[in-house]
Amino acid sequence: MHTKESGHYVLLTDDNTYFVEYLLGHLELSPSIHQAMVFEDNETAFNFQKYLREKCNLVTSVNTFID
Repeated sequence: MHTKESGHYVLLTDDNTYFVEYLLGHLELSPSIHQAMVFEDNETAFNFQKYLREKCNLVTSVNTFID
């Protein structure tokens, strides 16, 4: 279990692409961190990471995003 820490987090794939969105069964990834979905706390990022693993078989890591 992860503790809730505020900050900015993104999901990075093994192919060095960033998670942008998952809408209506369509997964969008981008090589640009500036297009990545930014999560406001790590708990939400970890929950979405788990969801993408289960629904899309997408392996990601949760990374800190610094503007």
